[in-house]
Amino acid sequence: ASTKIEEFGAFGDVNAVKSLCVELEKEFDQAKFDTLKDEEGFVTKEQLMELLKDEAPAPSEAAEEPVVKGPITIALTALKETIANTIANGLTPLIVDSSKEHAVDTFFSYSGVMIDVKQLSLNVSMKKITKEDALEKAREGFVSSMQNGRTMVVSMQQGSPSFNDWFNTPTEWPIEAIATKAGKPLTIQSEKGEGGDEGNTKSEYGNGIPKAVMREKDLAKHHGFAVVQESFEIVFTTWFSVEDYEEFLFDEGRGLSKLNKDLFQVIIIKEDEA
Repeated sequence: ASTKIEEFGAFGDVNAVKSLCVELEKEFDQAKFDTLKDEEGFVTKEQLMELLKDEAPAPSEAAEEPVVKGPITIALTALKETIANTIANGLTPLIVDSSKEHAVDTFFSYSGVMIDVKQLSLNVSMKKITKEDALEKAREGFVSSMQNGRTMVVSMQQGSPSFNDWFNTPTEWPIEAIATKAGKPLTIQSEKGEGGDEGNTKSEYGNGIPKAVMREKDLAKHHGFAVVQESFEIVFTTWFSVEDYEEFLFDEGRGLSKLNKDLFQVIIIKEDEA
């Protein structure tokens, strides 16, 4: 557009301006022209350049809309697409499914790796297993998900596991890393890491978190490397109602209370479609 105006010449009358508007695919504004023209009915090239600047959108208007982090309600059929969009936006899906069928967990039981953190926590409370046993069971599922590039489902059901207490360790269940960006940072390799000198370094995944969680038998699967497949991702699910989930998960002392709620995108499944 500015090139066309540069070719306009020093002055132009109404017909010249109308022709220019046609070339630039802009609507001719007679009232604006009348305010700019001189006594002989001409406008200058500089005046047209200023008009063009006035029509350019302000930076704030052209900026992309921010990611909405408030709860969203969807049909079950939109779940896969919504999860993909959530992860692409750098958030971890927290899916609220209070239906009797618990269709979301049922779906993931076929396609993902389910970590039943409610049952593990309950078994510890009832002294059926030790905390160490529960952490090892969760760790095994975590490692399997990373190495095989599957979706790890943190199934809380109608429970609020002690993620701010014993159920949070750097070498079994690092909850902050698990809850951050759906675990995707764990799939990223650094340029330097596990190796020795500058000329003989080995790429390391996830700032060393996967290697800390994996054991020697796990590392043997990839010749000593703590490999995390790119398709690996994490979602959280709960069976609490829309009215109750925030209180039972995020209130002071509850399972997710020490995590920033902004890490999550709450996805509510319509009850009549779950």
